[in-house]
Amino acid sequence: MNRSFRRARHMGVAAAAIILAVATQGRSDQQQGAAPIGDAEAGASVHEVIADLDAGPVLGQARVRVEPGDTPRSLAARVLAQEHRLYPAVLRRFAAGDRTPLML
Repeated sequence: MNRSFRRARHMGVAAAAIILAVATQGRSDQQQGAAPIGDAEAGASVHEVIADLDAGPVLGQARVRVEPGDTPRSLAARVLAQEHRLYPAVLRRFAAGDRTPLML
């Protein structure tokens, strides 16, 4: 096992709107989604887990357009579908030693 693999033992998935809300408004209410903050896009990222919340190096991202009439629930469902595509793809690359960020 190489040193870089031992250093990063955990990966996390975070919805992009949640990261933005935490960073800009100090909130982490996952039910709010992107629509209330006026974003055109939401999405998800996979990152290495470090001590700081959602601050590890990004290993992959997926974008999801916020559609007119989206509710937090409808947007969250589309983001979750992208998370289910993104996480296994990033994990396969990471296991092979590739830490280049994957963008879906």
